[in-house]
Amino acid sequence: MVSSAKNSNANRRRFLRLRTAFPLEFKPLIVGIKSDFILGFTSDLSWEGLRIRCNSLPSNIWKRINDETQVEIFLHIPIIYKKIRIVGEVIWKEYTQEEFHYDLGVKFIDISKSDRKFLSRFTWINFLTPKLSYLLIFLFIIFLGFGVSENIRISKNNRRLVEKLSLAVNELSTRENSFNQSMTIVKMLEDRISLINKELKDKTGFLDVLKKDFNSLQENKKELEDQNRDMSTVLDKMQYASLNIKKLEDKISSLEKENAYLKQTVSEEKSFLKKQQIGISEIYTIQKDLSQTSIEQMYKWIKRRQNQDTGLVISYEGDNSLEGWAFTYDQALSVFVFMNFSDYESAKKILDFYLNKATRDLGGFLNGYYASSGDPCEYIVHTGPNVWIGLAAIRFYEYTKQREYLDLAEKIAVFLGKMEDREGGFIGGPTVSWYSTEHNLDAYSFLDSLYKITGKKEYLSMASRVLSWIEKYSYTKKEIPINRGKGDSSIATDTYAWSIAALGPELLLSLDMDSDQILEFAIEKCKVKTIFNYKNKSITLEGFDFARNVHLARGGVVSAEWTGQMIVSFEIMARFYKDRQDLYKYKYYIGLAKKYFMELSKMVISSPSPIGQGRGCIPYASDISVDTGHGWKTPSGKNTGSVSATAYYIFAYLGYNPLNPNIEAIGLNNLDN
Repeated sequence: MVSSAKNSNANRRRFLRLRTAFPLEFKPLIVGIKSDFILGFTSDLSWEGLRIRCNSLPSNIWKRINDETQVEIFLHIPIIYKKIRIVGEVIWKEYTQEEFHYDLGVKFIDISKSDRKFLSRFTWINFLTPKLSYLLIFLFIIFLGFGVSENIRISKNNRRLVEKLSLAVNELSTRENSFNQSMTIVKMLEDRISLINKELKDKTGFLDVLKKDFNSLQENKKELEDQNRDMSTVLDKMQYASLNIKKLEDKISSLEKENAYLKQTVSEEKSFLKKQQIGISEIYTIQKDLSQTSIEQMYKWIKRRQNQDTGLVISYEGDNSLEGWAFTYDQALSVFVFMNFSDYESAKKILDFYLNKATRDLGGFLNGYYASSGDPCEYIVHTGPNVWIGLAAIRFYEYTKQREYLDLAEKIAVFLGKMEDREGGFIGGPTVSWYSTEHNLDAYSFLDSLYKITGKKEYLSMASRVLSWIEKYSYTKKEIPINRGKGDSSIATDTYAWSIAALGPELLLSLDMDSDQILEFAIEKCKVKTIFNYKNKSITLEGFDFARNVHLARGGVVSAEWTGQMIVSFEIMARFYKDRQDLYKYKYYIGLAKKYFMELSKMVISSPSPIGQGRGCIPYASDISVDTGHGWKTPSGKNTGSVSATAYYIFAYLGYNPLNPNIEAIGLNNLDN
């Protein structure tokens, strides 16, 4: 027999307790039971065997496991991505009810010599590394100095954090998929039970009618007997009725047995679902803690990319063609990130650059500057980036009440006035003729905020005019809810998300625009599934494209920034419906926010640069050097971290709306589950 919990301690001593848990898949080889591979992990290894631990195991399999049970195992060694196949024999098992842990002690019976040697070496190295690391760090400090060793330690810990987050997100995704599949099975069984109950009711009623008819025939037969009359016809009818009654009773009996079996199965499945929920809750707690820490590390990643002389934050790392570039839009997002972490000094440095040093052209700030010198790197002036710096200056003024930043915002308003046409819309820049819905939504938020702070009616008038322009030229067709610009019916995902963030559900409703319809359209037309390749791993990813992807030959590409914008919009809608006590729609939108934040978490990568110290960041898109559909390509270079994508990941977690904080969102950091 398999050894009990009391006798398993001696067997445990054979194993080397590790500081790291290795993921694995295992399948008990039990005659008569078909089983898929079950997810588990081990942190106890030896030359002879290992201990398997998992959080859920079907009861029919657990009961059948004994000392003759063999187990097929695929052990995954992290970091080097090695997979080892093992066949073992169970020598003890234990179930811990308080923690819902199933433990199996397994003795190796089939493992290659090379894998056994590798596993033994790797196990001892893993066990001894923590003890040796202190000595190595001490020697490293002696020869290279404390600063260098500290940087290496930080980078290693940060990369480990990213790896842990990735594992937790993938594990949570796998468990939730399994849970949803089990829920689907339970729903199918319950539907079948409902049909059986209806059929039982109908057939039982029909059986009662047949029995009444049979009783009438019996009475008729008795009367014929008393009168010595021919009974052959009645007897034939009675025989036919009896046969029908027997068939119906058999059918009812069969249905009752099936019903009882299905009810028992549903009960067992629901019990299993409860255990799955507990496991999901445990992983979710781990993932939430890791996300909180990762968000803080992402803020530090952005902060580390800030040049201390100019105050500018480098927009990308990993793309040599954009090395050292600091885009104006990204600077505004960085201001919002710093303010969310009460880092007003870093935010001030950025705004001081635009206040005192930034080169202007045709009255506006340029789209980009070199972070190291502040010199122009993209000698183009567009309306949108100027408006975003204005929004950042307004928010900073609201916190600090330092007048010079309000003056900066009003100077941008003067430039904006020069971009206004006769109908109140704003062209894309002083040297272009196109109009962007995105820029005009930005402008409305900026002017509305400026009016509320200053009380100047000129800003209210400009805001009203641009809102009328948006209503006339952007919200023109119900089948294409939002145009990309004036006379441009192309689909741009950010115009959908920013309509919610800039105007809010109530104002949109006054414009005869349905916020639910806007987001449903974006989900239907812009949602994509694709593969994200990172460190030799291919990760299935779902998010939002830059455009309606069916129109692009490249196939689906997930925009990390625009997916983050959609998450913020879902969180705004969740707040809107929660305030109105519509819990159904609240749960729907918060569910979407959680789902796509989880998907976006799959894109977290470790910073490849020394300055990033291995901290987590988000690439601009799921693929490199591809057409966005809007006139530019995604950055090139593998592992290219993006400030805008990382900033919106932070906003999505915190529930922060940079366009208009007064249109509130529900942050995922405030959710228990």
